[in-house]
Amino acid sequence: MKRAIVVSIILMAVMPVAARAQTFFTVGQEEGRWWFFDPDGERFFSMGTCVTTPSAFYAPDLGYAPYYQNIINLYGTEQAWSDVVVQRLADWNFNTLGAWSDVNLLGDRVPYTVNLSLSGSNWQYGDVPDYWGQDFLDRVADKMTNEAAPRANDPLLIGWFLDNELRWGPDMRGVKDMFAEYFAFPEDAPEKSRWWIGCATATATTWPRSTSCGTWAS
Repeated sequence: MKRAIVVSIILMAVMPVAARAQTFFTVGQEEGRWWFFDPDGERFFSMGTCVTTPSAFYAPDLGYAPYYQNIINLYGTEQAWSDVVVQRLADWNFNTLGAWSDVNLLGDRVPYTVNLSLSGSNWQYGDVPDYWGQDFLDRVADKMTNEAAPRANDPLLIGWFLDNELRWGPDMRGVKDMFAEYFAFPEDAPEKSRWWIGCATATATTWPRSTSCGTWAS
């Protein structure tokens, strides 16, 4: 059931324009080019800013967010700040709230996107989650129920980012490739079993659980 929820949302995102209600943002082709289409059916070129929020940039050493404090000092309330920001975005020809923006404060006036962060991993460290583990499935189900479903009928929602800067190989966050990362999972981890099945399928053999690069458990 949990996997079915995720698949249904992904399929909806790529559904042909004609098959979806025109009260939402859609994606489709016109004259051989792919476009966003707004709820009125007009072509929409999305240009936005990420982290459009009064509550960002917390300073641990200070124990508070200077940016937020400056907003309150200047505007008095978050609502007053948001009124200025909405007008400023329009004046600068921005028409989208990018990821990590305060959509509860601004999303009723500006088209927006949401980053669901389905993996739960810390992008700065490049953590590799167990995508077949129950923790991941529970997290996805929770995100669908508590974040995706309440916004399903919002015409200003452009779409979802499933995650951000996942690590798929060696980079500044780690030297291991995904093969080595999954091989290092605990023996009883669901990801380890799927990894072994994938290796066996790819080589068309019943690859032994002890190899020259290590044992099944290590």
